[in-house]
Order: sequence, then C-alpha cells, then structure tokens
Amino acid sequence: CASRVHDTWLPRLIEKMNGDRNANALVPLRLLVSGNGTSSGGTAQADGGGHRDMPGLHLGTFEGRRIAFLGDSTVFYMAKYIASMLKHNERLAAGDRPKYDLMTQRQADNFVQVNKQFVLQGTATPPPHRVGETWFQWWGMAGNAHGRTEELIDKMIEDARAMGPNVIVANMAF
Repeated sequence: CASRVHDTWLPRLIEKMNGDRNANALVPLRLLVSGNGTSSGGTAQADGGGHRDMPGLHLGTFEGRRIAFLGDSTVFYMAKYIASMLKHNERLAAGDRPKYDLMTQRQADNFVQVNKQFVLQGTATPPPHRVGETWFQWWGMAGNAHGRTEELIDKMIEDARAMGPNVIVANMAF
C-alpha cells in the first residue's frame, strides 16, 4: 500500500498543489487513482470511480493526537503557524473556528497573521500546544548549529521520545 501511495497518489498530490499553490495548498482535492490528472473537490474517501479524495487542512485532524515535528528551519515556520492556529482554535467555540480547508493559502496566511498567538517571525521556538490528549510540538535546530548538529539531533529525538508521538514529521535539509 505504501508503494502505491508513493507511486500514484503522492506525486499527483504534489503536482496538483504545485500547479497553483495559493489555490490548492489547503483545499480538498480529488486525485485519479490510475491514469493521469486530478480534479478539485472531494470528501476524504475513496470512491468506486477510480478517484481518491484528499481532505484539506482541517485542524480537527490534530485533536487527540501527539504530533512531533523534528528538524531544522525547513519545518520550523510550518510548526510555528500550526501551533499558533491550534492556540487560536482553543480560544474559540467549535462553530466559530476558521475553515482553513475553504481558504486559499494567501487568505489563510493573512488570517493567521491577524490572529497570531505569538511572534511568528524570528528564531524563537514555538511553544508546545497541549490541551487534553492533544500535544503538538517542534523540536530542532533553527539558526546556527555548526559543530553541534549531532548533539542537537540526539537531544530532539530523546525529547520527542518522551512524548510518545502518534505522528512524527521529520525533515533535515543538510
């Protein structure tokens, strides 16, 4: 199954998102399972017609999960945005929460900037988000780590292990 995702769905998802990042980065997409092409729209399930529906960005996906982001600056700002978005959601009633999966990337970026919960620019580490069973945290290196890379990698893995994550997002662009 993993090779099928790698060989068909993932390249099509990347192609669709890169085709128009502003329009396609956060919204649901419908991907053809075989053949070429994609179409927009969808409800996050497979159908009998050779399509796979991929959900858009919905923060409810994070609820009840322990998610560790490990890496350098390549995932650092994404983690800062997600932590701010989760913190903002925490302050709102369920019906008042933003629907990022209906926004363009620009609209979502503007919304996050206006409603940011902490400073998004700079190298300050984003605070962990812990509410009930939900735990989202970034561990890693941002800025100059010359000569300390191995030490910092070992530390981030050790710290994340204590979390017992359900999901790990790791990227190091050496």
